[in-house]
Amino acid sequence: MLSFERRRFLKTFATALGSPIVFGNQTTPALVSRVRAQESAGLPESKQLLTLLSDRPLNAETPVRLLDDAVTPNHLHFIRNNGHIPNRALCGNLNGWQLTVDGEVRRPRRWTLDALQREFEHC
Repeated sequence: MLSFERRRFLKTFATALGSPIVFGNQTTPALVSRVRAQESAGLPESKQLLTLLSDRPLNAETPVRLLDDAVTPNHLHFIRNNGHIPNRALCGNLNGWQLTVDGEVRRPRRWTLDALQREFEHC
């Protein structure tokens, strides 16, 4: 049987790797709550129900138990990044940010964040 300190180490290590909590069913609920709180620490406030897979780059997924609706609400939609999030986005400074669609398209387009919010339906 594992000692309490060894279980704490294994839980912390597994959580850091994005694995399930090792021996989670054999420990006190208070310790499991602290580990779960650490798991969501890197997520935006609106995405706290997601499971954090990595914080650099930021990736999180929706637990299967929350996917019963026909349409996934925005606050439960997964987060996927292949690289680091630019500092200006993290600080909320999106002035000058643009979305460009070009390449093999009939009509290249460019939108500012304000234009996207104004021209497209929010859901």
